[in-house]
Amino acid sequence: MVPWSVLTAEQLETIVSVLIGRKLPRSIRVRPAQGDGGIDVLDPQGSRQADVYQIKSFTNALTPDQRRQIKKFSTRPSSTAVVRMTRSSR
Repeated sequence: MVPWSVLTAEQLETIVSVLIGRKLPRSIRVRPAQGDGGIDVLDPQGSRQADVYQIKSFTNALTPDQRRQIKKFSTRPSSTAVVRMTRSSR
């Protein structure tokens, strides 16, 4: 079992991004940048469409602020984010 609560947010994001990349080989890890909308991984689905993943490291019961963050991301149109994409070496 992985002790998720002892990992830093960066470590968790790296591990989860790699796991997504192994399951979805076409996925692209997004470099953190202002204006990326919190997007961490994109999985292209065709012309100008992609499944979007945002990785969060909430290891305890969710606070009201954390719930708002999740709701805000899940209900936002993905077309509002501007991202720079690079293929990560997995």
